[in-house]
Amino acid sequence: MLGGEQGLGSHIDSLQSNHENIEQIKASAGEAVKAFAQDIPGSLSKGIGAADAAVDNVLNNVDSVANTESNVERLFASSKVGETAADTALALTGAGGLVRGGIKTASKNVGAVTDGRAAGRMQVGSVVPNRTPIPVDRLDPKVLKEIQPDSRGVYGYVPRPDSKYAKLDFTDVEKVESGRVIRLDYLEGSKELDNVIQVMRAEGRSSEDIARRVVIQRNSQKMESRSLMTQDGVVELEKRNLSSWFKDPVGPSPDQAFRHYQAQQIKNSNFMTDDQVWELVIKKSMQKDPVMNTLLGIESKY
Repeated sequence: MLGGEQGLGSHIDSLQSNHENIEQIKASAGEAVKAFAQDIPGSLSKGIGAADAAVDNVLNNVDSVANTESNVERLFASSKVGETAADTALALTGAGGLVRGGIKTASKNVGAVTDGRAAGRMQVGSVVPNRTPIPVDRLDPKVLKEIQPDSRGVYGYVPRPDSKYAKLDFTDVEKVESGRVIRLDYLEGSKELDNVIQVMRAEGRSSEDIARRVVIQRNSQKMESRSLMTQDGVVELEKRNLSSWFKDPVGPSPDQAFRHYQAQQIKNSNFMTDDQVWELVIKKSMQKDPVMNTLLGIESKY
C-alpha cells in the first residue's frame, strides 16, 4: 500500500505541476496580447481584443486536446488485454482524428490572432511573407497539363482555363492559405492511415480487409477536411465527384471501387485475381492530388 500511496502522491504532484505550467502559459499569453495591443494604433484596438479572446480559445482547445490524448493513451493500454494491433491502430487513428480536430480548431483561433497581427504589420508597412513557387522543372508533366505559371497565383501557379480546377480561385491569399492548412492536415491524416495499413499487413489481414478499411477511412478524412472549408469550395468538390465514375459527393464505396478497377483492367485485357484488384484499390485510394498540392505550395512525391 505504501508504494501505491507514494505513486499516487507523485501523480498528484505531477498534475499540480502541470496545472501551474498551464497557468503560467495563460498569464504569459495574456501579457503578450496586452503588450502587442500597446504597439498597434488605436484603430486596431477592437481587432486586438478579438485576438485576445482567440488566445483564450486556443488555450481552452489545448486543454481539450490534452484530454483527448489521455483517451488515446487509455485506448493503447486496452490493446494489451485482447485487441489485435490492427484494431488498436484503427482506434488510435479515430482518436487521433479527434485530436487533430481539436488542434485544427485551435489553429483557426491562432489564425485569428495572426490575422490581427498581420493587419497591424500592414498598417505600419511591414513586408508580406515570401511565397516561393515550386520550380517548374521539379513538376510532373501531367501536373503542368492542368496548371500554368502565373504571378497572380499565391504560390506562383493558377489552373489552366480548360482544367477541372479552373473554377477554383488560387489568387486569393486568405482562401489559399486557409486551404493550405486544411490540405496539410489531410496529408498528415494520410500518413497515419499508411501506418494502419502496415500494421494490418503485419497482422496478416487480407487485401480485401485492408482495402475496405482504407476506402472508408479516406472518405472520412475527406469529410473531416471539408468541415473546415468554405461552402463554395465544398460545393465545387461535390460537383466534380458527382460527375465522376462513382457519382457520389464524397467518394466511392469499397465495392464500387473494386468493380470499377476490375472492369478497367478487363477492358485493357489485364486480368487480375481478386486480391490483385483489392491491392489496386488500396493504391488508388492512397494517391494524393499533386495538382492541388502544387497550387497550394506543397511539394510532394505524389
